[in-house]
Amino acid sequence: MQQPAVKVLGAYRVLLTDDLLRKTMETKYRGIKLSDAQRRQATAFVQDELSSVVLLEILVSDPDQRFKVGDFAQSDSDQAPYNEAYCTADGTAVISRFDQPHAGTFRVAFFLHFFDASRPLASSYGVLKVPPVQEMPERLQKLLPYEPVD
Repeated sequence: MQQPAVKVLGAYRVLLTDDLLRKTMETKYRGIKLSDAQRRQATAFVQDELSSVVLLEILVSDPDQRFKVGDFAQSDSDQAPYNEAYCTADGTAVISRFDQPHAGTFRVAFFLHFFDASRPLASSYGVLKVPPVQEMPERLQKLLPYEPVD
């Protein structure tokens, strides 16, 4: 039997568009009457938050019962994986949104807010090196669009 392994394939910035900013503002501040000054402050906060979000794509091989997506974290951060998706080993299709597949090798992708590129990423199998953050490939933009969280 092979040893379980995880490898970070990429860390990708969420593309900050006017539409995403509008949608996130609506999600966070729906129904709240904001003054112009409060709206500017809220918009700056949302832009800051969105600029810190990354999609992490991880290759998982031969996972055992210890593997949990919730174990992916950065030290000194309370942020947890968000909106995870299990994908085929080649990363071209989603297998499941929240249930781990029984395949020997698959990818898991999830968003992590307030990501700090200078810190390693903990996992069920130890600490992982994360490659430099880069632009999100079109394949992942289409497959796993970011959905705002309130």
